[in-house]
Amino acid sequence: MPSVRRLKTAEDVRVALAKLYRDLESDAVDPKKGRALVYVLATLSNVIRDSDIERRLEALEAAKEAE
Repeated sequence: MPSVRRLKTAEDVRVALAKLYRDLESDAVDPKKGRALVYVLATLSNVIRDSDIERRLEALEAAKEAE
């Protein structure tokens, strides 16, 4: 069974997308499965970005309240 990659950062997703691209180029991944994986990775990237923005905003609000 293949190892499960932890995708916690935008960099993790970027690396996964780059590998998927190489695998698609070399016909190592079925294009239909590749499209599904790209969709999931793009969605995950958006969630990571939004979570990072939310965390930064909360830190800014907390700092503002502490003034």
